[in-house]
Amino acid sequence: MIDWWERSQSLPDQKTGTGTLIGTRWSHFDLYQHIIDNLSDEVDAFIRSAYNADGTAYYPELLSLKELDRLRKTTQSKIFSAFYLNDPVDIETQLVKSEYLHTYPGLCRACGKEHKLPKDGEMTKFVGCDPAVSMSKTADFSAIVSVGVDLENTVWVIGTQNGRFSTQEVIERLFSTNKDVRPAGMSVEVIGQAQMLLSQIHEQENQRNEYLPIEEIKTRAGEAKEARLRSILQTRFERGKIMVRNDMIDLLAQLSTYPSSKHDDLLDALSDAIAISYKPDTPKEEEKTPVTMQERVDWSVQHSLDDVIDDPVLGTNF
Repeated sequence: MIDWWERSQSLPDQKTGTGTLIGTRWSHFDLYQHIIDNLSDEVDAFIRSAYNADGTAYYPELLSLKELDRLRKTTQSKIFSAFYLNDPVDIETQLVKSEYLHTYPGLCRACGKEHKLPKDGEMTKFVGCDPAVSMSKTADFSAIVSVGVDLENTVWVIGTQNGRFSTQEVIERLFSTNKDVRPAGMSVEVIGQAQMLLSQIHEQENQRNEYLPIEEIKTRAGEAKEARLRSILQTRFERGKIMVRNDMIDLLAQLSTYPSSKHDDLLDALSDAIAISYKPDTPKEEEKTPVTMQERVDWSVQHSLDDVIDDPVLGTNF
């Protein structure tokens, strides 16, 4: 296709006329990418997604937000990204390939099995927050992601929030999330201008008499974002150790399209939550009540020996 297009430019009418090329992106090696990379000074490129920069529908009469949500759920992520976002997914470099993207409840997108979310008492919970300082239309979103870690060290993503929130909105959402989730830890990035967020959180803590279990991220010096996300997320997904709720459309999209995705706020928040996470303590087994005569005898002998061993005098001579 690239060869055909280049040869067509040598035709007589192409030297003085104006040509229009319209199409849908398929890959980062297609004709459109070739033009963008090599002829940006000569060609005006207009790339349009089904979404406007502010998240509204670009052509609501044909593709409403409701219809786009339906298509996201019923279409492979790489097809949706190409057809409706004009942003092709590079299969070779994408963060999480579809065969590793495990979901719950219902049938898993990756393996076709059903994964059951553990009960609250069987998980420790953590929250990651990636605040965006700017409120401009081109700025990244703020994101808050809640996870639970079970006894098998599997991470279950149980909540996501993202959008262009004001500083006060971020604070309110953090307190609300703390009340709903009761996390053991809450990772918050406070780098650069985001440092002012922390002082406002502390003011609110004193006013509310409610203190968040915050673990501050004060620096990422010498740490490349893509390397960090891959080290924390990619291997865990490939091992089947992260489960994403199947209605978390924005998170699933970012996982499927990164590093070519427009936004990565949820990935930052998810990786920060996982970075401070740990699995719950293994519950102690309940002692079986002796029923038969032999069990009673064994129980009595064992507990008599335990008493002797624990005795500070007899135990040393036992």
